[in-house]
Amino acid sequence: MTTHNTFELYAKDSLAKHPEIFDLSGLDEKIAATVADSQALIALNAAARDQKDAEGLELEREYNALRLEFHNLREDARCCEIRVKEHAAKICNIEKELQTLRVILAAADNPRLEKAIKHRISLHEGELADTKDQHHRDVAYNRAAVKKLRSFDQKRLSALYSALQEKRKRKSADGVTA
Repeated sequence: MTTHNTFELYAKDSLAKHPEIFDLSGLDEKIAATVADSQALIALNAAARDQKDAEGLELEREYNALRLEFHNLREDARCCEIRVKEHAAKICNIEKELQTLRVILAAADNPRLEKAIKHRISLHEGELADTKDQHHRDVAYNRAAVKKLRSFDQKRLSALYSALQEKRKRKSADGVTA
């Protein structure tokens, strides 16, 4: 077996059997027809896009933007509520730990143990103060998030939803899928 290029043999054989494949006459006309067809298709798509815009694409965009804003406000309020509950639970746990340490301190008779417990109590008191500050900040954030959620215009969202449903019903009645 040789390593020669067999393309020349294949091309000669194909030219002998199918000369129409290698015929380049009329190629410019074929290219012009293809370009004209593609331009007609582009114009048809542009007309359809313009018609869809005229039919209320802005309505859908506004609805989707309001829906996204409402979702974000709900998630923000939910996250703030979770943070408030976590800090409240942490405050309760630290206070219980402090009570336990104070009971142990009252019963301790070893000076080293008393010193270690006093040190732990001071650490927990500092952590308690920091956690209370963070809790108060989170409560303020939670109030603001709930206020924003309550002031959201749900009536506008409902009106847009109704208008979009009516539009979809009209399209389906006309035989056009939404």
